[in-house]
Amino acid sequence: MFALSRSGLFSLLNIRFYRMRWIIVTSVLISICAQTLAQDISYQSMQFKGKSTRGDIVTSDIAMPFFSSSKTDVASYINDKLFIGQLEMLAPTRWKPFFGDADGTSVTGIENQSFTVSRLDQKVITVDFDTEYCGAYCEASNYFYNFEAQSGRYIVLSELVNKSGVQEIMRRLKAEKIRQYREQLQQLKLKRKSLSSKRAKSQQDEIADIEDRIALNTQCLNDSQASLNSTASVEALTYLRYKLLDQELMIFSSRCSNHASRALDDVGEVSVNISYDSLRPHLSKYGQAILFEEKLTQENTVISQVLRGKLGNNAITMVIQADTKDTVSAIYFYDKYRKAISLFGSGQNGMFELIERNEDGQEQAKFQLKTSGTNVYGYWLGKSKLKVDLRSP
Repeated sequence: MFALSRSGLFSLLNIRFYRMRWIIVTSVLISICAQTLAQDISYQSMQFKGKSTRGDIVTSDIAMPFFSSSKTDVASYINDKLFIGQLEMLAPTRWKPFFGDADGTSVTGIENQSFTVSRLDQKVITVDFDTEYCGAYCEASNYFYNFEAQSGRYIVLSELVNKSGVQEIMRRLKAEKIRQYREQLQQLKLKRKSLSSKRAKSQQDEIADIEDRIALNTQCLNDSQASLNSTASVEALTYLRYKLLDQELMIFSSRCSNHASRALDDVGEVSVNISYDSLRPHLSKYGQAILFEEKLTQENTVISQVLRGKLGNNAITMVIQADTKDTVSAIYFYDKYRKAISLFGSGQNGMFELIERNEDGQEQAKFQLKTSGTNVYGYWLGKSKLKVDLRSP
């Protein structure tokens, strides 16, 4: 073993000191950069101001978030997805306290709406909406939007998991439904037993109500048990709502009852939280990157994404939604006019045919489109044949 001189010892200590200081400074810089990424995008609330479905002036019951960022295209993708998804309109081009008829919407059918940004970091942005819709009757619903913070791309649940992940998510959700229906049935049967033992005439209506609730929950339980071991297709994920929390995936399933029997449905919608760690074997490479700190890989799915590009010489924006395995719907806008145009058609193996109809239901034009990676291209066939070229985030 060699002995160090006094000067050599001081040199070694200095090296260790500067090395430690460099590690500390580097860590601080990394932390600041991460905070900057998270704080680079922000949002403000906008209120609807205009006529409601009843014709009265609404000024504060319907709210929307409006995101801003130094990356204007990222914020624009997020804003348009939210406004198209909730109100079937393009987002305003800039923030202002109110939006309304001049922006191309009349909020038909919406009584009130609030939102919460439940996650905002350098990886994911999640927005929750609570909305009350009114038509023949009023009904509340909630919906969630999850985005890549760095690109503004809408995160589709089926992109996050592999084939085994589809089965795992559906298995856990069905198991939670079964648990809740069994628990509810047990409580209802105990209550019925306590009432029937008294045999009071005044309790007959209450007993009848409990019997109806037992019948509903029994049917819901049987349906869930029958499908528990069946193989779920990836399309099953299309109908689920989901939130990307910090450490868990939160999945929501709609209630078992229809509107007529909703009052009897004590379980209602069912949700389940699945930790990312337990999902790790069932994630795609893209899911691994989004949910864990890994290099992000590009996804090619164009369904549900905001697509921008040209129809002939006109700038347009489009969103295509999968309705069933073989059918799709879409909405598109000429950016200059900002009026929503609805489309319905078929889609399979990356090819779409979308029909545009007039007010009388007659076909007046159609899109014939193909996908290649994040690109959508093809033709619009109407009074003339025009080239279509679109791209997702």
